[in-house]
Amino acid sequence: MRTKQQILDAAEQCFAEQGFEGVSMRLVADRAAVLLGLLTYHFATKESLFAAVIARRADELNANRLAAMTLVAPDDLVGLLEAFIHPYLDLLETGEPGWRAYAHVIAVTAQNSRWSALGEQYFGAVGRLFISRLQVAVPGLDEDLAVRAYVHTVSIIMGLFAASGLIDRFSGGRLDSNDLRSGYAPALRFLAGGIRSLADASALRTD
Repeated sequence: MRTKQQILDAAEQCFAEQGFEGVSMRLVADRAAVLLGLLTYHFATKESLFAAVIARRADELNANRLAAMTLVAPDDLVGLLEAFIHPYLDLLETGEPGWRAYAHVIAVTAQNSRWSALGEQYFGAVGRLFISRLQVAVPGLDEDLAVRAYVHTVSIIMGLFAASGLIDRFSGGRLDSNDLRSGYAPALRFLAGGIRSLADASALRTD
């Protein structure tokens, strides 16, 4: 079991640094300091290894989100967004160091259609609950708009928590993408306003 976790730790770092295509099974084996045969004993293919990396932390994140969402009043959009986003932020800031690498891996997964089924498998149930709660929290937000709101929310979270350095460059170094806490509040306000505007625009078309 310890060897398997050692392999997953190494794979998580490799995928975070070089993406799926840039990583070989040999690279992971070397990073984990195990024989290639031992790696392939536990994970026959790179795809199965990648899926295991995604799965390993998904249950904890999902459980924390669900627990937070149960405490939110039905009409509280900001509270709902916080319940969905803040547990991830907490894990990135206070969890084990691997969570930062995981955020990079998840960002790649969320933006690539190749991994959409994988994302649905591990995060779909919570995502569908979030979508249904959005429709209650924002009157006038139909299911299709709620789905769009969910996808936009996920995209913004992935961009924020991947800490790509983009905001550092465009701000001339005044902003730090690794300072997740400072980026959280603006992202939350942006999402709340944007989601409400989707419902407002829909109401205008209806009228």
